[in-house]
Amino acid sequence: MIRIDKPVDIPLVLTTKGTELNEANCKKYSSNPKLYKSGKEEFIISDKVYNDKSVKPILKQAQNNKCCYCEKDQEHEDGAVEHYRPKKGFQIKKGDKLIRPGYYWLGYDWSNLFFVCTHCNRKKSTIFPLKDEKKRALYHKKSIKNEAPYLLDPCGVKNPREHIIFKSQLIEGTSEYGKYTIEICDLDRDDLNNKRLKVISDIKARLVILKTSKDKIDINDAIKYTQNAISSKGEFSAMAIDYIESKEGRTMLKAIISPYSVKSGLEGKSAKELISDLIDFIRKSK
Repeated sequence: MIRIDKPVDIPLVLTTKGTELNEANCKKYSSNPKLYKSGKEEFIISDKVYNDKSVKPILKQAQNNKCCYCEKDQEHEDGAVEHYRPKKGFQIKKGDKLIRPGYYWLGYDWSNLFFVCTHCNRKKSTIFPLKDEKKRALYHKKSIKNEAPYLLDPCGVKNPREHIIFKSQLIEGTSEYGKYTIEICDLDRDDLNNKRLKVISDIKARLVILKTSKDKIDINDAIKYTQNAISSKGEFSAMAIDYIESKEGRTMLKAIISPYSVKSGLEGKSAKELISDLIDFIRKSK
């Protein structure tokens, strides 16, 4: 999971039709709160608006076609527009009774919308625990700024990279926020671990090419792959960065540029700096 930079320009449909529908829902709640708290009445939050053809493509592009939680590429999957704060009700944990009415006033809010894969969307569902439930905003006149959600916000003040790390292909929470996020979205599921392991294998294969090959095309392809793997565009980029910066990753790099590493030093450098050193060495020596 990585931090996402969402475009400042909000899709017009959200600021026009979305604003109109949101104001109508807020008025409905104010007129009879008990009706919506009981679930006897439900808010209509139209997917034709928040999932409009102008919304989803912008989210996909901002997220480099990856799920906002697991970073799995969605090139061959439809994915969905997801509400970070559940729009029609929430659960503190799986199996709990749904508490209504949910964050209905954020149904069309740009800051609350993300592009997500089907599995993460299904697993997360309406689960949204807070560190302090007393500070939860239960209706539109309360502020969400007082909340401290355990689920990491991909655009929030907490950088996911400071709460979730990878040891090889395996994901690990380093804080309660990271641990909750992994559990809520099922980020340690087998299919993700297998896909992440494949990325590590591909990185290793490229490093072998950079160490042994003299073919310029192969070398350039390997450089491009490795650069992309640790960029925000790369599938499972957070894991790729942690692998390059791991003991095993640094050992592989040292094996390639050991004469050069004595001069420059590899310890303590970021993945980006390490790959930059590697490329610099390759281009000078080959």
